[in-house]
Amino acid sequence: MILFIDDEPFYVGSYIDELRDSGYEVKIETTVDNGADCFRNNTGQIELVIIDVMMPAGKTFKRVDKSLGLRTGFLLYDWLRDLDKDIPIVILSNTDHQEVKEKFANETNWWFFRKDECFPFELVEAIKEILSRGRQQAG
Repeated sequence: MILFIDDEPFYVGSYIDELRDSGYEVKIETTVDNGADCFRNNTGQIELVIIDVMMPAGKTFKRVDKSLGLRTGFLLYDWLRDLDKDIPIVILSNTDHQEVKEKFANETNWWFFRKDECFPFELVEAIKEILSRGRQQAG
């Protein structure tokens, strides 16, 4: 299963449709809280997580500085890594590429795609390759 966490399902619907049309089971969660619950409740079934960077903090990160939601995805990424250090994580966002690169410079098993530069079929092709390689270093 692929867990897709994004607070704007309308804007990622074509990615979800393309993934499903390609045979992937996709669970979409539109809040950080629901995404965190889904991840915890489906440990072992989730092969890959797709997250946005800019999302409301919800209860999960309510008391943490998230720069008005601009860093919620960074916090979510760290939280996911604490639970599973090897899960492949795809960041699909429109945030500044350089900022993301700096945040994740020393991380492994992550990939970044800008929503406005990545067609749904391109994301699917990348995910096919990611999952075929298993859990190993990326960036």
